[in-house]
Amino acid sequence: MTMHLLPERHRAIAFIFPAIIVVIAAISFPVFIGAGRGWWPVFILAPAAILAVVICIEFRATAIGFDAFGVHYRSVGYALDVPWSGIAFHANGGKPVLRVTQGERHFFPWLGAMYAILRVVMPFRANHASTAMANIPLYFFVVSERDSVMADLRATAPDGVL
Repeated sequence: MTMHLLPERHRAIAFIFPAIIVVIAAISFPVFIGAGRGWWPVFILAPAAILAVVICIEFRATAIGFDAFGVHYRSVGYALDVPWSGIAFHANGGKPVLRVTQGERHFFPWLGAMYAILRVVMPFRANHASTAMANIPLYFFVVSERDSVMADLRATAPDGVL
């Protein structure tokens, strides 16, 4: 099975997250230093910076693969293993999406902890997040109708999926 990474133009978006933290730090450090609190931005921004770097690394590693079992999808903070019977193909305005109706979701430790907290604090947001995780944006991976992702999907998917 070949895991297909996002095209480079989509993978480059990942650098936005750390860049936002750098911009905030560049703006806030002079203000805090002027107020005699030079170390405060470090303590405030360090957790966000660590999370931004983790998101950047995982976003660049987002991948999709197809085999006889079904679809294997790795995204930021979670992975999906979905049998072909648990996939529905939708072309939302020309943007192909694979909707997961049944499958196995595996959280990475950092997102699993955050999702567990979210389910307790804001269950309606957790339901929204769960719904979002059940959609695989195939259009992120597809460059053209004849690229390797679509060719692999057509070669592997059983009749009736597409």
